Amino acid sequence: MPYFYYLPEEEGDIERVKEEVTRNRKAFPKVLDVTTETKKLLGHPRQVLKITCTGSDVRSAYASELNRIFGGGRSFEQDFRLSVRYIADLMLTTSGWNECDVEKIKVEGIAVDRAYLATTVPKSIAQDDTPSLRVLAVNALTVGEKGSARPESDPLRALALLTSSGKSAILLCEGGDDAELLRGFVEFVNRSDPDLIVGFESSKVDWLYLIQRAKVCDIKLSVGRDASEPHTSVYGHISVTGRANLDLSDVAGSITEVKVKTLENVAKYLQLHSANKFKVIDEWDRFGLWNEESGRRKLLENAMGMASSCLELAQSTIDFPIQLSRLTGLPLDHVVAAAVGFRVDSYLVIQAHRIGELIPARNDQPYLTYQGALVLEPKPGLHDDVAVLDFASMYPALMKKYNLSPDTLVQPGEHVPDDSVFLIPQVDHRFRKSPDGFYRIVLAVLIRERALLAKKLGEYTADSTEFRVLRDRERALKVVTNACYGYAGWAGARWYSREVAESAAAVGRETITKTIDKARSIGLTVIYSDTDSLFVTNETASIDRLRDWAKKEFEGIEIRVERVYSRILFTEAMKRYAGLLPDGSLDKVGLEVVRGDWSEIARQVQEQVLREILLHKSPEQAVEVVRGTVRRLRSGAVPLAELTIRKTLTKPIERYKVRAPHVEVARKLMKEGWKLAVGDKVAYVIVKGPGSLFKKAKPYNQVKPDDVDIEYYLDNQVKPAAMRILEVFGVQERQLFD
Repeated sequence: MPYFYYLPEEEGDIERVKEEVTRNRKAFPKVLDVTTETKKLLGHPRQVLKITCTGSDVRSAYASELNRIFGGGRSFEQDFRLSVRYIADLMLTTSGWNECDVEKIKVEGIAVDRAYLATTVPKSIAQDDTPSLRVLAVNALTVGEKGSARPESDPLRALALLTSSGKSAILLCEGGDDAELLRGFVEFVNRSDPDLIVGFESSKVDWLYLIQRAKVCDIKLSVGRDASEPHTSVYGHISVTGRANLDLSDVAGSITEVKVKTLENVAKYLQLHSANKFKVIDEWDRFGLWNEESGRRKLLENAMGMASSCLELAQSTIDFPIQLSRLTGLPLDHVVAAAVGFRVDSYLVIQAHRIGELIPARNDQPYLTYQGALVLEPKPGLHDDVAVLDFASMYPALMKKYNLSPDTLVQPGEHVPDDSVFLIPQVDHRFRKSPDGFYRIVLAVLIRERALLAKKLGEYTADSTEFRVLRDRERALKVVTNACYGYAGWAGARWYSREVAESAAAVGRETITKTIDKARSIGLTVIYSDTDSLFVTNETASIDRLRDWAKKEFEGIEIRVERVYSRILFTEAMKRYAGLLPDGSLDKVGLEVVRGDWSEIARQVQEQVLREILLHKSPEQAVEVVRGTVRRLRSGAVPLAELTIRKTLTKPIERYKVRAPHVEVARKLMKEGWKLAVGDKVAYVIVKGPGSLFKKAKPYNQVKPDDVDIEYYLDNQVKPAAMRILEVFGVQERQLFD
C-alpha cells in the first residue's frame, strides 16, 4: 500500500499529529492507517509517523496539509512511484531473479507463456544467470518530400523487423495509406512476442512517428503484452507494457571511444558482422531515392541492415544495462534512459531503505558553483610511449576515507574535539570520523562492484569484443560511482550537500597534486593531468614505484595503467589531443575530426594529418597531405557531399536572433514549402558572392559545383582543422599552399 513518513517539528507532537490524522476524516479521508516507527534521519534515530493511504495520488497533498495544520514538520517518501515503493520495500532484484510460491491460473487478454497467482511475497535470490530473451529489432523508414518527414502528413514508408530467432519482414507502404503497415506491425510484434524491443534513437524518432501515425490512421497500436499502446514514461523514453523497450543510442552513450554516436560508428567500433551492411542515408536524400526503383531497393536493404545491426548491438551489449539495472534498482528500460544522476539517486534510495534511513523528497536546490577538479595544462607536441594512469574510483574512495556525508558534516560554530574530525584542506569544512556516514556506507558496494569487473577483464584478450564491452561497462560503472560526488552538489539530489561535493573536489585536487609531485621526484615526466587521470612517460619500474607509494599514501585508492599510447599529440589547449594506440587505431579527444558540425573535407584532412604525424612523425608529409587537399578543392575535384555542413535547429526559427547560416537556409526552405522544426538538421554549402556568411549559405541540394566558395572552405574549414595540429610543429599557414 502507498505510504509516506511524517516527522513533526516538535518531537513531543507525534501523538497529537497521529490523533489529528486519525480523527479528521474530512481532511484525510483516504488515510488507511497511522503507526509510529523509529527511523534514522541522517544517521540519528527519530520517532516518525508512517501514514498509509488507499491511493498514491493523495500522499503529497496530505503531507502539505499536515504542514499547514501544524505549522511545520517534514515529510518523506511521498513522491515515490508505487512500483519504486514495491521494489524498495521487498528488496527485490530488478533484471535479476526473485522467487515466490504460486498457483497456476488463467488470465484473458494477456500475451504470456503462462500465468500464475503469487501466494507469497516475492523475495530476491542469489542467482546471476540471464535467461534467453526474445529480441525484436525495429527500424523505421520515413521519407519527406521537402525536409524531414512529418507524421501528421507523411505516411510511414517501411518498417524493417528482425527477431533473435531469425524471423524478418519488411512492411511496405507504397501509397499514401500506411494503415495496413501499422496493422502488420502490431501482428508481427504479438506473433513474435519479444521480451525486448530495440532500435537506435527509437524513443526519440521511430516510436514517436509510429504512435502519431497510428493516431492519424485511427489504429490501436496494441503491442504491449496486455494489448496496451506504447506511452512516454518517466525518463522520457517510450514504454511498452510487459516488454522492455531499449533505445540503443542510450546504451551507446557509455562507449567513450566512439565520439560521434551514430549506429554506423558504433557498429564499426564493435566490429559487428552487420557493420558494412548499411550506411546512414540523409533524410534530404531519401525522397529522390524513394522515387526510383533502384533507389527504393537501396533504402529498403539499408533499413534491414540497420535492423540487423540493432539486433547484433543489443545481443552484444545487453549485459551492461542488465547489471546496471541490478545495481541501481531501476527497471531495464528505465536504467538505459535515465541520466547518471537518477541512476545514483535510485541506488541511494535502495541502500537508504536497507539501513532504515528516511528518504527525503527530491527538491530542486539553487545551483551554487565551487572549485572543481585539477586540470594540468598539457605539454604541446609529440610524446612517445605514454601511459595514462587512472585513479580507480578516486572521488568515492576519498569520500569514504574522509567520511564525507551530509550527516557527518560539522556545522560552523559547532564545538567538537579536533581529533574527532577530518579538516578538509582549502575549504575548511569538517566531517566527523565516526560513526560511518550515509555516503560511506552506500559507496562500499559500488567500489567493490567495480573491482570485481576489473578482475573479469583479465579473462579476455584486449582485441576481443567481450573485452571492449566489459571495459565500457566498467567505465560506465566508474561514471556512476564517481558521480556520487557530483551528485551531492546536483540540484536534483535527494541528499544534496554542496559542502560534500566541494570537499570531495578539494581532497581530489590535493591527491592529484601530491601524486604529480611524487611522480616527478622519481623521474617520471608528467605530460598532462585531467580530473582523475595522469599522462606520464611509460617507464614501468617508476610507474610501479608510484603505484606502490600511492597504495600506502592514499588508503583505498589504486592507480592503474588505463591505456598506453605508442605516440600522443597534445595541442596547446586542454582536453584536445590525439593518440596512437598499439593496435594502430587513433583515439581523438576534443578535435574537429570528432565533431558533427564540420564539413567532411575538414574532418578528412585533420584525420589524414593526424595519421601522418602519429604514424610517421612527419609534419612535412602532413603538409603535403593538406596541399593535396587544397589542389583538389581548387580543381573542383571535391564532391559537394564533402563540402556540406550540417547543423541542428535547437529552437524554433522565430526565436533565433543571430542570423546564422543554417538558420537562414532553414528560413529560405520554409518559404519554399519545406517542413522544418526543432531537432531537424539543415544541410548547406557556402557559395560565392558578396555580403555576410549567412547570405552566402544555400541548401546543399540547390548548389552546383561551380557555385562553391572554395576560398571559404580553405580559410574556414581546411586550414583551421589542419593548423590545429600543425601549428604545434611551427608550420605556417602559407606553407599549406603551393
